[in-house]
Amino acid sequence: MGDVEELLVPGGMTHGRESAWQVIVGVNKFRLDKEEPLATRSIDNAAVLQQQVEQLRRIRESRDGVLFSFCRCSYLAGFAQTLRGQGAGGGLGGRLGAEDHCMGGFGCAAKAAPMSQKESPNLLELAVEAARRRCTVGEISDALEFGGWGRYVPTDSVISGVYGQAYGEDAADIQSAMAEVRVFEERAGRRPRVLVAKMGQDGHDRGAKVIATGLADLGFDVDIGPLFQTPEEVARQAVDADVHCVGVSSQAAGHRTLVPQLRKALQDAGVGHVLLVIGGVIPQEDYQFLYDNGVGCIFGPGTRIPAAAKEMLAKLPLN
Repeated sequence: MGDVEELLVPGGMTHGRESAWQVIVGVNKFRLDKEEPLATRSIDNAAVLQQQVEQLRRIRESRDGVLFSFCRCSYLAGFAQTLRGQGAGGGLGGRLGAEDHCMGGFGCAAKAAPMSQKESPNLLELAVEAARRRCTVGEISDALEFGGWGRYVPTDSVISGVYGQAYGEDAADIQSAMAEVRVFEERAGRRPRVLVAKMGQDGHDRGAKVIATGLADLGFDVDIGPLFQTPEEVARQAVDADVHCVGVSSQAAGHRTLVPQLRKALQDAGVGHVLLVIGGVIPQEDYQFLYDNGVGCIFGPGTRIPAAAKEMLAKLPLN
């Protein structure tokens, strides 16, 4: 039971992996001296985007415009009616009717749609019917967003203390990294500040949060960006937060497209001197491409956070 109890304490499993007490073959023990390259499939993101845009264009050109307008307005009317039933009052949602978003040519007779005559319209039913009439997912979600509910924006915060407790603050590499953070602070006049960013459609944020927590426990000031940011949004946040470093977490193979765009966005925003690093699942054959596009450090699976922190500190700008 002692082993189980040790794993149940906060950070127990993390400590087990980091200290090599819990053996993970190929990660913290029995690693090969020379790793064999793994075959990876490269997807042309630009070609996929072009294909998807073309499909949307064909759908919009081929669908029945009258039925589409009728169905979309029915959806909006039913949605607005639902909001009124929930006491939306005088706000945008409470005032919204089909006439506010009619797509033209039908006189907004959609208010007579059977679906919108129910006292409590079923929004899922309306959405399914809208899809049958070839409304796109974006158009359906826009109806919800502009109809009064808005769009959910998650807020991320850094939790401090978890990584340090799991690893043990008396560990030599922890102490060494924290000492280098203090040296940087003395030289720069402030603590090193890093923005951890997730771009594109990559929604795997657990690793990014672990890294953010670990760096915070080592003495970094850490900002976490929301999911699904564009490179331009990351650059603006980097400017607003006045960071020394932007750390990109890549778990879904978007780095070949997004990282060069981010480097350009940082340069356009006047912060091209900011250190750009990336971590996550990145094929070895992509490393040189990323270095050539302005990446200063690359951290793959199994990287120890204190080691990553020290490598970053060695390259951080002092201003």
